[in-house]
Amino acid sequence: MKKRVPLGVIAIIYESRPNVTVDAFGLCFKTGNSVILRGGKDAINTNMAIMKAIKETLKALNMPVDCVYLLEDTSRETTVELMKLNQYVDVLIPRGGARFN
Repeated sequence: MKKRVPLGVIAIIYESRPNVTVDAFGLCFKTGNSVILRGGKDAINTNMAIMKAIKETLKALNMPVDCVYLLEDTSRETTVELMKLNQYVDVLIPRGGARFN
C-alpha cells in the first residue's frame, strides 16, 4: 500500500453553505493537510460557531488547532488576496458559483 503524501496547505473558497466548513475540514484533516476556509458572508456566524467547536475538539484531543483557519473577513478584497498567496497555499479550491460573496 502506498503511503499518502499530504498536499500541504489547502485553501477552499465557498459560498454560504456551513456544511462545507465541516466537510472540508474533515477531508483535509483526514488526509493530513492544513486548510484555510473562506465561506460566504450569509453564514459567517454559523461558520465561526462550527470553527469554535472544531478547535475545542482538536484541543481536547491534543491535536494541532492551527491546522484549520477560518477567514472571518468575507470581503471580495480579502478573497482576492487569498488567491494571490501562491507562496503559502499549495492548492486553491473554489467551490460554488463564479461570483464570490
